[in-house]
Amino acid sequence: MSRRQLRPYQVEDREKILRVLRQRRHPLYVLPTGGGKTTTFVEVAEIVSGAGWPTLILTHRWELLSQASQTLHRLRLPHGLIYPGRMLAQEDVYVASIDTLASRLDNYAPFLTKIRLVIVDEAHHAVCGKYMRVFDALDRALRLGVTATPFRADGTGLGLVFDTAVEGPSMSWLTEQAYLVPVDIYAPPLHLDLRSVRISCGDYSTSELERILNNPDVTEPAVQQYARLASGRPTIFFCVSRAHCVHVAEQLTKAGYAAAPVDGKMPEEVRIARLKGLADGTLQALTSCELVSEGTDVPNVEVGVMLRPTKSTGLFQQQGGRFTRPSVGKVRGILIDMVGNTLEHGMLDEERAWSLDGGHEHRDVTPVHRCRSCFRVTRVDDRRQHCQECGEALPARKLAALSVPGDGKVNRRRVIASMSDDQLKTGGYRTLMRLASSVDDLERIARAKNYHRGWVRHQAKEKGLAA
Repeated sequence: MSRRQLRPYQVEDREKILRVLRQRRHPLYVLPTGGGKTTTFVEVAEIVSGAGWPTLILTHRWELLSQASQTLHRLRLPHGLIYPGRMLAQEDVYVASIDTLASRLDNYAPFLTKIRLVIVDEAHHAVCGKYMRVFDALDRALRLGVTATPFRADGTGLGLVFDTAVEGPSMSWLTEQAYLVPVDIYAPPLHLDLRSVRISCGDYSTSELERILNNPDVTEPAVQQYARLASGRPTIFFCVSRAHCVHVAEQLTKAGYAAAPVDGKMPEEVRIARLKGLADGTLQALTSCELVSEGTDVPNVEVGVMLRPTKSTGLFQQQGGRFTRPSVGKVRGILIDMVGNTLEHGMLDEERAWSLDGGHEHRDVTPVHRCRSCFRVTRVDDRRQHCQECGEALPARKLAALSVPGDGKVNRRRVIASMSDDQLKTGGYRTLMRLASSVDDLERIARAKNYHRGWVRHQAKEKGLAA
């Protein structure tokens, strides 16, 4: 009997993960931001460690260690912390940052050989070199990865570390069931010219972005749109750099808002105080660089303002998921996308095909409209002739140029058809099933995953497809 109140899908996902671990395999658990990944893997950690398997939970950055520990205390999971200078106590569950272990691998090697399960939070980072070195030292441990975004901008597949996909419900389903709040998206045009910005590891160079974004021509319109759409509501501004954070916070303060910058390099007590200030209403806005994109839970945040363009769908979803968690009085979230990320990547809750084999992120997603009057962004729907926000006429074909790169048509068959057999074999089951729209799609999935012919007939019947 669990000591925690679990949602039905968390119980189901917990059991799926445990089944995979019993098969001595390495699962990757995928659940949208705000869906409750931590609660689910804490359940797994408690069961596995209680069965005599010492368990290690890895955080992506040192500054997230205490935050992870506080979350585990709230979820009533006893654990020990590992950091420089601290003696290792005898525990069933430990928490450490990857940087601590990777930089002192020789010192921790005897301890790591005793670990039987390692849980990797923000597991889309797990193919980086420092993780691989630590995994080599964890030679007796099974690996459980946890992420909301199982793809990387550089195309590297997470199948280098994990071998079985376990998918939770989609963002759209979680929203329909009221586990997440819906998000209204606005994309005021700034007409940024990013053609000259260098691409490094699949995304824009931060230093070059700072040169373009950290100036009043960008910041002042962002503050104006915040005042128009969500004045005073708890907000996170996603910035390019620490200097950019400081500048945006200064402009918000000049406009009369209680705002402060926050990043992973500042003293921990200052960072915690500012996050608490946003939670209790002392602050109305935080300007963040990287820190609040991953691993940070401030449920009362209602608004996100994107000031950092990205070619990474994963980063876009990580940032967009920060304000989808329900809280008292929150009915909807608002995304003010000042840099066109939604036009690049599609809606936040778009179904995206992915595979443990990797490959660059699939961009064959539903195209979007941006209203010329109020800048509201919605999916293209030929049945809708007017903006649902302000009533402005929507000249559909003219606005199709604002859609995600492609031919402007929604054709989900192309997604399955464009995936290789290896990608289908390691692809997330639930995502593939949501994207499959023909018997041919089902047959390709069945061949790749070695399913019986009867499975195709059953799924075709369930989907109302002629078999």
